[in-house]
Amino acid sequence: MKSVFIVFYIILVTFLFRPTYSTYQYFKLSLQWPPSYQQQYGVLTTQKNFTIHGLWPQNFSRPWPQFCSRSTSASFNIKTITSLRGQLAIDWPNLNGQKWNNNFWEDEWKKHGTCSLNNFKQLQYFSLAIGIKNKLDILRMLENAGIRPNATVTYNYIDIVDAIKAKIGPYEPQLYCVMPHNNVVLLLEVRVCLDVNGATYISCGNGYNSCQGNLINIPLPTTLKMIYW
Repeated sequence: MKSVFIVFYIILVTFLFRPTYSTYQYFKLSLQWPPSYQQQYGVLTTQKNFTIHGLWPQNFSRPWPQFCSRSTSASFNIKTITSLRGQLAIDWPNLNGQKWNNNFWEDEWKKHGTCSLNNFKQLQYFSLAIGIKNKLDILRMLENAGIRPNATVTYNYIDIVDAIKAKIGPYEPQLYCVMPHNNVVLLLEVRVCLDVNGATYISCGNGYNSCQGNLINIPLPTTLKMIYW
């Protein structure tokens, strides 16, 4: 009888103290346009294609899951993604400087990636983001619709959205714009949403489309003059 109680106690403790991670209802992939980032934040970047800001597990209503595990087993381990580092440097760079790539990936994993641990381990999570981004190929998608980066040309919000829908189907993406200077609205981010497995597109909704009602510029890469004090 005593041995039965001990076994039951071990099972109970294991259940109570096993790693638990937040549930989520869908993914949001956020892709940023480096030339707009450059103008908004005043940093130099040589990137000429959309890059990943993050792959974020989300819920349809708040609170959105964040920092879902601080356990040792969920800690970021750069060795785990060694096979991806070259591709991550291309697709998911820190636009403030490549030397901070590891910090960027760690921050995104801690804040967002850990919330998908019920379905994706660290390597799988980063692989998923790269795969979605490259299959989507936002820049080519826009170019196919005649929407190209340009220093002065602007585009209608609906034309950009329709160009994206031509690839993802009748699902609403989100556009995020900024206005760093001269009242010019720049496209900073394109966000698309997918199911919990990152396999099927779904609508993101219109709640955070900061570009609506504006003519939108997608700037060309520019060279900033560095100021030394």
